[in-house]
Amino acid sequence: MTKNWFLFIQHMVYCTSMIFQIFCYTWFGEKFTGKSQEITQACYMSRWNECDIKIQKMLINIMTRAKKPLYLTSYIFDFTLGTFLRILKSSYSYMAVLNTMYNE
Repeated sequence: MTKNWFLFIQHMVYCTSMIFQIFCYTWFGEKFTGKSQEITQACYMSRWNECDIKIQKMLINIMTRAKKPLYLTSYIFDFTLGTFLRILKSSYSYMAVLNTMYNE
């Protein structure tokens, strides 16, 4: 009985640390996306009307590019909190399927 509890605690610590690691990546990815969406506002709030025409054109190019937000990505998925929730949902679904197969 004590061996089963020890194994259970060991698995829970491992699963918790993996979930926390995935959460950290997706949380920083979400912050990165949020900051990239603030670039247009930051360019507009600068003193662009006092700058040289060349700088004004560069700011327009930056603002045009910043309309599409940046995402941290890997080969499989984007690092956003929505991705984190999808990972949790599918992990729970797989666990439930394996649990029903194991208990039958």
